[in-house]
Amino acid sequence: MPVHFATCSQLFDEHLIWQNAGLDELDENLFHFVMKTEFVNLPADLAQRFLDEAADPPQPKRWRKETIALPFRVGEVNSFEETLDPWLPEDCPVLALDNRDEWSDSEAHSGSHSVRLVGQSFHSWQRRFPSGAVCMVEPESCYRLSGWIKTRAVERFARLELFTYEYTYPNIIDFARSIHVAGDSDWTRVEVELATGSEAYIMPQLALYGEGAAWFDDVKLDKV
Repeated sequence: MPVHFATCSQLFDEHLIWQNAGLDELDENLFHFVMKTEFVNLPADLAQRFLDEAADPPQPKRWRKETIALPFRVGEVNSFEETLDPWLPEDCPVLALDNRDEWSDSEAHSGSHSVRLVGQSFHSWQRRFPSGAVCMVEPESCYRLSGWIKTRAVERFARLELFTYEYTYPNIIDFARSIHVAGDSDWTRVEVELATGSEAYIMPQLALYGEGAAWFDDVKLDKV
């Protein structure tokens, strides 16, 4: 099978990828598939030291372009007050927002900022989840995602969601969701718990379904 070497969007995150060979089915009902193996993901401080000592440090493309990048740290309350420098190695998952309007400075449960999602129609679906250095968790454990949501003229609902998955985001294994916050609601605390089973990765998600606006703040993912 063809083998592909890949560098992730963050510095010093390397993969070996066994690509699909192009055959739908082999003998004896065996199928080709794509397998990705991460074989190095340096801690951010060590990656930064390598950059500082390099005679010709790499200049990667600005992978987040002009979007806002917020840190999402596991085990801590994320109040979305600070942004990340897209040129520096990350030491935590990253919540990348589509535009500056989503980093709201008009509503906040604490501090002066929150994440704002806006839906334009009944069937619209807005969601944001951390990427980059993904949320690694302990197998056979239970994790809780909690946070505060405020809504304005939300036709359907806003909520927090948790997913476990196998290495890449599309390979969802299990999921759970918090209670719904809808209409015109002041800051409301919600939470959701999910058992990891045999999985090592979990994806927290901020979600808005339908028309309206929702703000998310002081979001925390921790082991129960």
